[in-house]
Formats: sequence, structure tokens, C-alpha cells
Amino acid sequence: MKKSGILLAAVICMMLQTVSAFAQDKLITSEQLPSTITSFIQKNFPGQVIDYVNIDSEFADTDFDDDFYYDDFDDTIYEICLNNGIEIDFDINGNWKKVDCYYMTVPMQIIPSPIAQYVDVHFCGQEIVKIDKKHYGYEVELSNGVEAKFNHQGELLSIDN
Repeated sequence: MKKSGILLAAVICMMLQTVSAFAQDKLITSEQLPSTITSFIQKNFPGQVIDYVNIDSEFADTDFDDDFYYDDFDDTIYEICLNNGIEIDFDINGNWKKVDCYYMTVPMQIIPSPIAQYVDVHFCGQEIVKIDKKHYGYEVELSNGVEAKFNHQGELLSIDN
């Protein structure tokens, strides 16, 4: 009985250590952002103010290989929320990874033109409200809830209703 109690305590301690190792997020000020990120926001979301910036400090000290991609690997470093609720994620180099506008339209200059054209022709009247860069290309969510995946050339891969 005493051994199982010690074993249980050891397992709980290991789990807490694991959780704390992944909880490396911290808030920073918008002034601490790289200029590429602030320029992107000023250009694509004029007049919007940054509410908060969350930085994943565990990955911020990691050197990523550009060829290293996995679907379940999230190399987001900066998570930014604007005052209108839009959320934008950036990688360590200041490149956008995800733009989630919820019920607002993603700015057209962010969307690759073949994807914008495909949506305009095949989903008339629908707007892109979220765009994610993936290893295979892009995943977009439309205002009607449809999700579509495109390759890097903007060719449709799949649709999920």
C-alpha cells in the first residue's frame, strides 16, 4: 500500500513537471514585437490596436529548420489579439501562420490570389474568415463554416462541410 502511494505521488510529480514545461507562455508588450510583425498589422489591419501579445518563450529560443514540418507541430511563437477580436499567429521569423477574423473578412492582400479566385467563383457570396498556413499549403474557413484545403499553388485539395 505504501509503495503504491509513493508510485502515485511520483507519477503526479512527473505530470506536473511536464505540464509546467509546456506552460512557457508569457505576455509581452507590443513594443517588444519584431518590426516585421508590427508592419504587417499596420498594413493589413489599419487603425486596429494590439490588445495583447502572448509569446511562447520555450520555442522562442529554438532554431527551426525550414524543412521541418508536421501537421501536429505548432511553431507559433507570437499570438496576437487585436482590439476587434482578430487573432494572428506568427512564427519566430515574424511570418504570419494564422489569421482568424471570426465573422469578419480576412484582408484580401493576405489571401493568395488563386485561393481568392476559387472562393469567389465556387462559393459566391462567401467570405474567407480564417486562413492557416500549413505544410501542404493553406486551410481556409468560409463565413458559412465550410473549410477548404489548398496546396501552395492554390489548387483545391479538399472541402469539409
